[in-house]
Amino acid sequence: MSKAKRPIYVLHPGEVTSKTDGGKHFIDFNRLVRLYGLSVKMCEIYSGHKLYTDNHIHLFPLYEGNYEEVANIETIKWMRKP
Repeated sequence: MSKAKRPIYVLHPGEVTSKTDGGKHFIDFNRLVRLYGLSVKMCEIYSGHKLYTDNHIHLFPLYEGNYEEVANIETIKWMRKP
């Protein structure tokens, strides 16, 4: 029996307007990794030149700022899929 492939998180750095202070903030790759509680080894930065599969989970800066560790992968997978 083959092992299931580990998901790859595709991070989309970018600017977000904060719900709390109304300020615009640029959230870079490394900060997204920390905010989502991920390992850099499981992540890659988004490239418009690459084809992505169902094994790729896309994560973005969040307006609400409610980042949580990726414990419930199915919820995040369907919330953040482009």
